[in-house]
Amino acid sequence: MRHVVNLLLLAVVVTLGLVAMELVTRKLPMAQRLGWNLVPPLSDRIAEVSDKTDVERVVVVGDSFAEWMDTSGGNFVRVAERRMRDQGRKVEFVNMGQAGTGMAEYYRNLVDHAAKLKPDTVILALYVGNDLVAFPGGLPKPDEARRVLPTAQQDRSWRKTLKQSILLNLLYRQAKVHVPWLRSGFTDGIVEYLRTHHRKDHDYVRQRLAKLDPQLVQEAESDSINGWDLATALFSPDYYGNLADADAASPEGSAALASLADLGTLVRYAKTLAPQVMVVLIPPSPWAGERYHDYFRRLGYGQLGPTQTEPVILTRVKAALDQENTPYLDLLPALRDSSDAAYMDRDIHFNTIGQELAGRQLARALGTP
Repeated sequence: MRHVVNLLLLAVVVTLGLVAMELVTRKLPMAQRLGWNLVPPLSDRIAEVSDKTDVERVVVVGDSFAEWMDTSGGNFVRVAERRMRDQGRKVEFVNMGQAGTGMAEYYRNLVDHAAKLKPDTVILALYVGNDLVAFPGGLPKPDEARRVLPTAQQDRSWRKTLKQSILLNLLYRQAKVHVPWLRSGFTDGIVEYLRTHHRKDHDYVRQRLAKLDPQLVQEAESDSINGWDLATALFSPDYYGNLADADAASPEGSAALASLADLGTLVRYAKTLAPQVMVVLIPPSPWAGERYHDYFRRLGYGQLGPTQTEPVILTRVKAALDQENTPYLDLLPALRDSSDAAYMDRDIHFNTIGQELAGRQLARALGTP
């Protein structure tokens, strides 16, 4: 009997210790990188929306910038919601952000879910860094969207469940640095996909990799940084510069310009759902200041775009929104003016300072000081 009691006590102590370590780990700066792991699938979030009719409902669509740290309340969407509530506004934000998506998925999500949510405002969180890609043939009519457009994958596997623990996730990431067979192979797969797309041989890849910071190469291969950042640098080193210039002669510029038609379709449909529509323009970090350039230089990027003047593509996007009589919030000036870094180190997303800054700007744009 004594042994049983001792085992139970040990189990309780170990459990409490793990819970305490989990709570502490979530407060550490490194946990910011894992902020999307705690966000439930979109279908679960929609199911939890209240039936209240006496609140101002704001529906948000976007990618990882919208989803990041949403459940923990650290996302800029939740920052804006809190500020508005603190000022007496009865608001409810429904965050439909999903990592790895673009305008086609935003449109599909609005078609699938937004009408029954009866929003007062629809916000399109547009990450200018990679959202400006046209859907082949253009976005379809709403009644054809479910047949034509993709839906974002919703991971409900045991791996997704384990990732709800920030502590286990961080330990797993560290293990992957030293144990290659634990790695997902995501970066290698993306590099191979882009190699084929750009019609390059394996020697080209080896030569390009040899010029990059070996630490970042290892971190990309072990999933510690986004493999897309590395892969894009290998095959499109001037990606951010070409995108900023809206150069129709470059793949990035031509794709961005072609996508403006889809943006118009998306905005017009959103206006059928809510009396107010706003587009939040989220710029890539290289345009926000040279302090963010080190990460991209170490990955082998070349032209990164302007840090003082307005990128041409932003001017073009704003002109397209003006034609649609649609208000927008351009975050670039505030991000450039910030005395503190607003993006995470070795990542393209906002840190907690950037989230707060963007949230304050959004609340102000929605009429709350």
